[in-house]
Amino acid sequence: MAIFAIISISKYPTQQPIIVNQDNNFLSTKDCDQLITEAKYSSAPVRLYTNNPTYKASIHFLEGRSMIATKMKQRIGGFINSTTYGVLICSDFQVRTFKENEQYGPHYDEPKKHFTVLVFLNDDFDGGEVRFTKFNKVVRPEKGKAIVIRNLNKQGERIATSEYEEGVVTKGKKYCLKFYLSLQK
Repeated sequence: MAIFAIISISKYPTQQPIIVNQDNNFLSTKDCDQLITEAKYSSAPVRLYTNNPTYKASIHFLEGRSMIATKMKQRIGGFINSTTYGVLICSDFQVRTFKENEQYGPHYDEPKKHFTVLVFLNDDFDGGEVRFTKFNKVVRPEKGKAIVIRNLNKQGERIATSEYEEGVVTKGKKYCLKFYLSLQK
């Protein structure tokens, strides 16, 4: 795991779970295409299979050698903000693939992960919106756009409105980069 810069989200309300990069250019088109290629040629994908039919996707884990992943780690501190939240640890990078009729139903992310970062790697598909089920917000996928989801407040308590789902892909294939940030203990 990599150590991240010290970051702060003090300008955002404590119970607001989402921070969206409004510029839609967290990653360039070239970087997005490169990450999709790296995922396709990385280790075999892991299929998410559960008894719940709304949890379907494939996951490719990217190794630390990814030049784009390194570049992204350098940018994330400035994207969220800087100075008072604490030193964060970055998880491994996952590229999630959603084929037609696949989705990831309503859920909270792992309980010890302070932030979840989602980056849309393509937008040539239909459906697949990220919907916050308890916070009236829907984010439409746009290539290069990043979303940071605050899962826990500064006291380490779950933010009730951080539950979200990745909707059904109705046409095409969706690629989304996902990783977590956790406070260093």
